[in-house]
Order: sequence, then C-alpha cells, then structure tokens
Amino acid sequence: MIAKKYRLTTKDIHYILKRGYRHKGQLFVFLTIPQYTQRPYHQRSLSVPVTLDKRATVRNTIKRSFFAFIEELYALDNKLYH
Repeated sequence: MIAKKYRLTTKDIHYILKRGYRHKGQLFVFLTIPQYTQRPYHQRSLSVPVTLDKRATVRNTIKRSFFAFIEELYALDNKLYH
C-alpha cells in the first residue's frame, strides 16, 4: 500500500486528467505528472478498467501488484546506483 502522503486525492486525479500525461496500455491507463504543485516527489495513478474485471477487489489487487513491482524496481535502482 502506498503511504498516505503519496496517495492521490480526487482533486489530484482531476488535475492530472487535465494537465498530466496518460500512458495507455491494453489493460490499464497510467497517469502521471512530474513535480505536482511543489511536492518533492512525482504523482502517479493507475486506472484499471471495468472491462478487465467488474469486481473492484480484483482491480485494486492489480493496482497494488503493479505499484509493489514499481517500488521493488526503485529499491533495486537505489541499491545499484547509490
């Protein structure tokens, strides 16, 4: 689970939808905006469509798995280069 200070609010999602970048894949949409409103970290969101699975629990599991994978990559990157 992402720490609360790194999570996006509804307001953040609307801002990203208007001004951020969308990376569409076959299974999901990845939304991102660099250095949003003077925060020292980037904001990201993952949208898993209902067409993939109508159950929210399954879609949330996919999101959590994706972000866990990203966190592992960042941890590995920090070990290699720092």
